[in-house]
Amino acid sequence: MTKPLSYQDFNPFRRPTWRLERVLHLVDQQPPARCTKDDDRYVRQARTFWCRHRAAQSESAKNKLFRENPGLFYAYEIHERSAEEPETAYLLQARILARQDDATIASYLATLPQTVDWYEKVFFNVRDRLDQRDWITKHVLVPAFLQQALPAKLQQVDSLARPFLDGTLKLFAYFGGPVVLDVMISGFEQRPLVDSNENLAAWLDEQWSLAIRRRSYQSALSCPINKFNVMDLFSVHAQIISLAQREDSPSQQRTLLERHIQSLLDDLPFATGTAGVKMVEATPLASYEEEAAELRDQELFAVQHGQSLRRERLTSLPPPRRRSTAAVQEEHHARNTESSG
Repeated sequence: MTKPLSYQDFNPFRRPTWRLERVLHLVDQQPPARCTKDDDRYVRQARTFWCRHRAAQSESAKNKLFRENPGLFYAYEIHERSAEEPETAYLLQARILARQDDATIASYLATLPQTVDWYEKVFFNVRDRLDQRDWITKHVLVPAFLQQALPAKLQQVDSLARPFLDGTLKLFAYFGGPVVLDVMISGFEQRPLVDSNENLAAWLDEQWSLAIRRRSYQSALSCPINKFNVMDLFSVHAQIISLAQREDSPSQQRTLLERHIQSLLDDLPFATGTAGVKMVEATPLASYEEEAAELRDQELFAVQHGQSLRRERLTSLPPPRRRSTAAVQEEHHARNTESSG
């Protein structure tokens, strides 16, 4: 059976709070108005809950409401307390935009999955339109960046100092997903805990870099552009273009390993033939250039540090030594033992 079309299904002007607005329109009348056949079950149950909650004078009456529908009760409390404690509502909305399911969000916020479902249906109804980017931009992201979207007492709070009170959290949640959202909320990546003092310095350096990068992203998205900073913006843009051009150069097309090897080779003094002779002729190594054999690594290190080699100079290579049959068999046995191990 085909579901009949509802007006709100394809209404481009529908707001995320449309069910809340409908419920308040009904319950604010004297006496409260009844639902119509066009109101869905969420509006009907929310209207009944609102009326009973307003009429509840005792704790027992409120406890009865809680026991009948704990999910709606918690969702109502999150909305009602958002004027003074907006963090829970903002985090909940961001995780909905990041496309996380009810159970996952509930585990992060220490609540029930039904709480998330009721909050989304009544107070932040966006899940059925998460793929409609223009609608999300107009009705969710843009209002989140406007100061008017904040509670009155928080309109003077610096948005960069309270990252979960500005639009960047919703922006990164919607376009980046859960992994990006977790970093924007906590400032830390989900990595194994530091297990030794040796790893502590590297971990702190990584987190410091991540913190600076995170705040820079937030600032770039929320910083207003005016005649006082537009030239600085142009300068930054020019530097980004220059960096991108360098990244497109042939040397940057190599793999990370190839670039590391190239950097190492560039730092090594390397030359052959006549150029090699000229490179060492003014160093202590010059007197060893005419020897029949090259110096070992340890010998090179010793000569470069002013030490003399305690041996005769090699003007010719010694004749090859013949190894005994027993030595050859012992070496062959040792290689076989290594390969089998």
